[in-house]
Amino acid sequence: QCTDSDMKYNLVQDAKIAFAGEELATALGISVGSPVLVAVFRPAKGITNEPQNYSALCLYPLRDIEGKFIENIHMCFNGSVKYRNMGYVSGPILDGKCPNSGSAGNIPNFCEVGLKISGVTPLVTTAALTFPNTSLSSVTTASTGRHVLAFLGTTDGKIKK
Repeated sequence: QCTDSDMKYNLVQDAKIAFAGEELATALGISVGSPVLVAVFRPAKGITNEPQNYSALCLYPLRDIEGKFIENIHMCFNGSVKYRNMGYVSGPILDGKCPNSGSAGNIPNFCEVGLKISGVTPLVTTAALTFPNTSLSSVTTASTGRHVLAFLGTTDGKIKK
């Protein structure tokens, strides 16, 4: 989930993996060279998949994404949640229901478990940049040593750096 003070950007438009330079690593509290998901979002009009004319750039260390997946899976297996409510991801496995608490024993990893990765607790971050009255549609990155540059494409053919 990508947010700023008054807007929830919930429609991802494009995303790439970048590797943190010194500046980005310091800002995100990660090691230099750590992978980061760089994504551009737009907010939906109401409960539709039609985007508004606002955009945001959000950054997610892959370490945090993996941690959130693990948290959601554990919540399902330990009985904190009973239903994943994400049929579009989970498919028909157990009709989206979590296994009975304790029925699977202690699971060190989830590779052997017939449970698709999904969960109801999002990874939330604050937008690194926001663009009112701009419709971002693409992102790519380049590393210049200490810095990672993001090149952002708009729906009207402009590039922002």
